Amino acid sequence: MSLNILIIYFLGMVGQFNKIAIFLIFTVCWVLSIIKRQQFRWLAINNIEFSTLFVILFLVLIFVVTLLSSLRAPGDWDDTMYHLPLARSLVEHHAIVVEQYLRFPLFPQNADLLMALGLQLGDVRLAQFLANICFFVIACGLVGCSWEITKTYYPGIIATILLFTINPLKDHLGYAYIDLTLSLFCCSQYSYIYSLRKQ
Repeated sequence: MSLNILIIYFLGMVGQFNKIAIFLIFTVCWVLSIIKRQQFRWLAINNIEFSTLFVILFLVLIFVVTLLSSLRAPGDWDDTMYHLPLARSLVEHHAIVVEQYLRFPLFPQNADLLMALGLQLGDVRLAQFLANICFFVIACGLVGCSWEITKTYYPGIIATILLFTINPLKDHLGYAYIDLTLSLFCCSQYSYIYSLRKQ
C-alpha cells in the first residue's frame, strides 16, 4: 500500500496522474514482482498458513463488510469537507496542487492519494473502498500476528471483532477518512517492531 501511495505521489508531482500512466506503472510493478518473486517472499500472503476454513471464511466476511460499507453515499464531515475534494482536485489537475478554497489545502496526502486513485479509476464508492480496505488488511495482520505469537488464530479473530465494534470505527466505517490509513501504518509499525525484537 505504501508503494502504491508513493507511485501516485510521484505521478502527481510530475503532472501525469492519468489512467494511462497509472496502468503502465502498475503493470510494470506487477511484472517486476512476478520476475523477482523470491526477493519479495517476505511480502507474500502465502507464507501465512490458513489451516482452517473458519479463518478463511472469517476474513472473507470482513472483506464483504468492508466492501458493503463503502457503498454508502459520502457525507460524514471530513470526507466531504476536504478529503474527497482534495482527491477530486488531484484527478482534475492530474497533478498535486494547492486547493486554496478547502479548509485544509495542504492536508497530509497519503490516504488522499489512494482516494484519488479510486476517483480516477471509478467513482466515490471506489474511493471509499480504497480508504476502507485498510481495515481488511489490519484484520489479516491481526490474525497473522496472532498465529505468529500464540500459534492460534483466536486472539486475532477476537481482536478483529473488537476493532470492528468500537464506536469510533463503527460510526466512520465506509467513509473516506485518512485515519483509516494511519491506523494501518501504525499496526504495520508495531508488527515490524515485534519482528525485529524476535530476531
